[in-house]
Amino acid sequence: MTLNRSNPDSTGAAVEWLYRLSQQPHDKIIGPLSGLTFAVKDNIDVAGVPTTAGCPAFAYMADTHAGVVERILGAGASLEGKTNLDQFACGLNGTRSPYGAVPNAINPDMICGGSSARSACVVATGQVDFALGTD
Repeated sequence: MTLNRSNPDSTGAAVEWLYRLSQQPHDKIIGPLSGLTFAVKDNIDVAGVPTTAGCPAFAYMADTHAGVVERILGAGASLEGKTNLDQFACGLNGTRSPYGAVPNAINPDMICGGSSARSACVVATGQVDFALGTD
C-alpha cells in the first residue's frame, strides 16, 4: 500500500482527500461489494493509515481496521482513501478543519455540509461509489 498525502491546491483550498491509497491486492476478494469503491472519514481507523480526526496533534497510526472497514473489505469493496472532516467531527458546516474547507461540488458559493461533508463530496463527484461518515 502506498499513501499519497493530499495537499491544498495553489489557491489554498483543501482537497477532499487526506490520504489516497495506491493498493492493488494480489488476491482480490469476490463478494457482494466486488467492483465498488469506497472512502472512509478520517475518524475511522484503517490499518497502516494515519487517523487524525481533523487534528494533526491527535494523529496516530492504526494497527487494525475498524470493524466496519474490515467487513466492507471482506465483502469485496476497494478502499480508495480517507477523507477530511471537521476537527473531531464537531462542525455543523464542513469548514472547520485545519486541513481546509472543501468547496461544494455543485455550487462553490455554498458550503458542502456537516463534518462528513468530504465523504459526501467524493460520492457526489463520482470519485467513489460510497463513503463512511459518522454524522
